Formats: sequence, structure tokens, C-alpha cells
Amino acid sequence: MAETVSIKQVYKELKQIKRVLVTKEDLERYFKKYSSKEEMDKFVDKVREMENALEDSIEIMNDPARMEAIQRSENDIKQGRVKKVTSAADLWEELKHT
Repeated sequence: MAETVSIKQVYKELKQIKRVLVTKEDLERYFKKYSSKEEMDKFVDKVREMENALEDSIEIMNDPARMEAIQRSENDIKQGRVKKVTSAADLWEELKHT
């Protein structure tokens, strides 16, 4: 039988991986040989964005209330319970009535 793993365990493992990932200095040494500082900075920024997005996703997946709210929203969309908002004024009017 396959071992089950909780989201918390996955999160803990990802945190450990983060600690041993390549550093900015390592990347700088590599990119000095092959590209410009600007390209390296863009690459590092993109990696950080991806890392933050992954951490955010794991935190959301580990929160039952958020996951339930997402499921309800997806069901609302499937059932057509949506309203088109085309401007901030539309949104404001909608929020005033809720």
C-alpha cells in the first residue's frame, strides 16, 4: 500500500529544499560566463516569483476553509451564478447590494 503524505509534510520538505537551493551568488558565477547581469537578475526574479507562488499554493491547499471556498466558487461558476463586472463602478454597485 502506498504511503500517504500530508500537505504539511510536503510543505516541510519544500522548505528544506529551499534551504539547499542554488544561491544568487552561485547563479551570478554561472551567468557571468554565459549572459549579462540584467538577464541573470531577470532569471533570479522569475525563480523567486515561482517559489513564492508555490509556497502560496501550498498554504492555500493546507487551509480547509479556503479550499472549501474555492470549491464553492467553482460550483457557482459551473452553475452560471456569476455576474459580469466591467468597471470599478459596477463592482462598487454590486458590493453595495450584498
